[in-house]
Amino acid sequence: MLPAMADAQVVHQTACLRPVASDGLLLLGRVPGFDSVYMATGAGRKGILLGPAMGRAVADLILTGKSPLALEAFSPARFARTTG
Repeated sequence: MLPAMADAQVVHQTACLRPVASDGLLLLGRVPGFDSVYMATGAGRKGILLGPAMGRAVADLILTGKSPLALEAFSPARFARTTG
């Protein structure tokens, strides 16, 4: 499929990355500065459990602009850099 990779060697590999934000909270919602980019990440090892609910919450945001859950504490905007 990728002839250019025929001589490539694996230098490093990893698996089971479990992203967690520095404050330990989920990142759910629209990414500041991008009208059509949303995040649903940060559950760490609980991702397999929280994934369906996170997906539903973000799907609701995308489809209706709101979620029945209070997501303000999980907004990606809390990490947005300020310029000035």
